[in-house]
Amino acid sequence: MRSVLQNKKEPTGSKYLRAPKVNECIAELPYTSPPAQIFDDFWRDGEVALLFGASGTGKSILAVQLAESIASGRKIGMFRMSSSRRKVLYVDLKLSGRQFGARYYTPRMEKTGARIPYRFSGNLYRFAPASPDELCGWLREQILTDHYRTIVIDDISSLRTSADGTRETLKAMRELRRMAGEFNVSILVLADAREPGRQVVPTEHDLMRSRVLCDAADSVFALARHPSFADRRFLVQIRSQYKTVWNATNAPNCWIGYSDDGLLSMMFDARFTPPLSDDRRRMICEIKRRYEAGEKLRPLASAIGISAATASRLLRKWTPDMEPPRETPPEQKPRVVDHFEGEMNDYISEIGMDANGSADRLEEEMLQELAHESDHIPSTETSQPDPFAGMKRSVDRRGSRIFIQKEDENGKPTVWYGYNKAGRFSCFERTPFGISIKPYDGLALPP
Repeated sequence: MRSVLQNKKEPTGSKYLRAPKVNECIAELPYTSPPAQIFDDFWRDGEVALLFGASGTGKSILAVQLAESIASGRKIGMFRMSSSRRKVLYVDLKLSGRQFGARYYTPRMEKTGARIPYRFSGNLYRFAPASPDELCGWLREQILTDHYRTIVIDDISSLRTSADGTRETLKAMRELRRMAGEFNVSILVLADAREPGRQVVPTEHDLMRSRVLCDAADSVFALARHPSFADRRFLVQIRSQYKTVWNATNAPNCWIGYSDDGLLSMMFDARFTPPLSDDRRRMICEIKRRYEAGEKLRPLASAIGISAATASRLLRKWTPDMEPPRETPPEQKPRVVDHFEGEMNDYISEIGMDANGSADRLEEEMLQELAHESDHIPSTETSQPDPFAGMKRSVDRRGSRIFIQKEDENGKPTVWYGYNKAGRFSCFERTPFGISIKPYDGLALPP
């Protein structure tokens, strides 16, 4: 576009150049596609991005993770990011060198007392100006001298000299916007905000008067606590020069943990986690099984052929769904055994017969025999009337004589009289909930 402007002649008596046509401006551009994604749709190449959130949500942890990923060329999970390495400057306005170092040491060595720091990429630099007021001038010199392509500032709230500090922070954001366009660098700025109110999802209003910083940024996204899980966080886009992809319905969920190489990071949900291979899954399950069985971690790792550090990292990655499914026998529908069938089985077991093949034959023979005997029972005269006169006589599955008062449409007894297992004469009634047994205190069983 500069060549187009140079070809335009200045009008007589004017010190300004004539405006070129839009088509000429577009023709001078090297490409028209959107800039490359530094961190998915949250932050693109050449943009000034603003990341805000309440204190303690993990903004600094995410910022260091992004800086390390960009410097090393290793992507974060399944997010769309550039795999090319870049020279990154992390401007830490919050933590001292000792505080930063204490945060990034290998946690698995705590028991032995050794404090081994995490090994960052050689393209990542950490520095800060002598005074936060000198940030913009100092940063300009760093870019010109060492040619940094990506800048992370943690955080711009340190420039405040008043309660809200809008005057100082807004001036710095505008200067950072000019430097991004002048040197073609990508800048990520962190800012503190209050906890979201009843709406739960963070908005620009959580920045209070500092929400004017969003006007000076190309893209804005927020990190907030999950409303349902205390240890979870989620990322949501607030503004973008392009399409807003990540909203409250599909926001990436994350939590603070340690990556495979031991970096304190944000661990994202399964949508952004690369799938494990079958060999790695089996190794994790084997480590979990042997560790719970009482084996020490170092001998266990040596037996498998990995280091103790790797075994410790894999052990922390174990989840119950990694275990292979257990073979379970097919579910069988439970048999409902009524009163007669239970007593019949007891009788069959007493005489030692096979209930599978002989139960029906035995029952039939018993009924025929007892019915034949009942026909030849001699009748005796009694002075008392027979209370079971007119009732149908039969036998139960134990062979005891019963008197049937009522039957259903299938001929199955619903109310009958007979002896229970304790040898007491009782009244039996079949109900939807089972067989009800009540003692019968009336007249004795007639002969």
